Amino acid sequence: MEEHTREIIQRIERWLDQGMGSCVLRRPQNAKLVVDAMHFFDLPILRASL
Repeated sequence: MEEHTREIIQRIERWLDQGMGSCVLRRPQNAKLVVDAMHFFDLPILRASL
């Protein structure tokens, strides 16, 4: 990955860690869509978190 791209991603991650930006998954209907999709596709990350 290009250094500039990596720096941008790290900056965005820091902003998110600080609570900057919206949290679309805070809305129950949005969170349900993600959970339903994970169940539908049987994503391994979901099983690992249980």
